[in-house]
Amino acid sequence: MTFPADRYLRAARHRADLSQRELAEKAAVPQSTVARAERHPARATASTIATLLAAMGLRIAVLDEDGSELQPEDEDDADRRDRGRRRYPAHLDLRSGDDNWWGYGWPMFDGQEPEYTFDRDRWTRDWRRQQKAEEGRQRRAG
Repeated sequence: MTFPADRYLRAARHRADLSQRELAEKAAVPQSTVARAERHPARATASTIATLLAAMGLRIAVLDEDGSELQPEDEDDADRRDRGRRRYPAHLDLRSGDDNWWGYGWPMFDGQEPEYTFDRDRWTRDWRRQQKAEEGRQRRAG
């Protein structure tokens, strides 16, 4: 499926009653950037499209099947790295390394508690997520 960025840009320009030159001025980009985004949308970056839409008072949003907006990953979470400077896998829930870390008692990890840890098996991740949700419900209830 190809995202019709060019058609969204043209519809937004029509709605805002802006020429390519006027949009470029508002977005502080060269007019050629607007023309290129409309002529070759597959080559335009998401950042360029977002900048042009923002200049017209619009924004790009990611929605789930129920219409709820998905928020981007928190910047602090995105910057978290393991000792090897690798990002943690996005599907795992990170928690503090001193929170029930699975490596306690293993001689190879002696004295090397990580800053963050996670559960690799799905059952434990689901269980922790349920526990966290229940704690949140209890806090709100009372």
